Amino acid sequence: VNYTDGDIGAVLSKVEEQMYEAFPVGRSGKDFINISRESVIRDSFANAYDKLNIKPDEKLDAVRSRSRKGSYQNRL
Repeated sequence: VNYTDGDIGAVLSKVEEQMYEAFPVGRSGKDFINISRESVIRDSFANAYDKLNIKPDEKLDAVRSRSRKGSYQNRL
């Protein structure tokens, strides 16, 4: 996906990327809270992309997939 400078899609994508970098999904599952595992937050990002009619890049899609495998049950 090619975003232009100042494009809200670029901002959204960068924020989501930073979330996954700051809160990576660990294999142990023992972390107290990991926002990248919260389905409410992931769904909010997905809804924002849908409203903007854009798709996240493939790298971000792969990270999302890994995060879904380590999801918590709804806690928020």
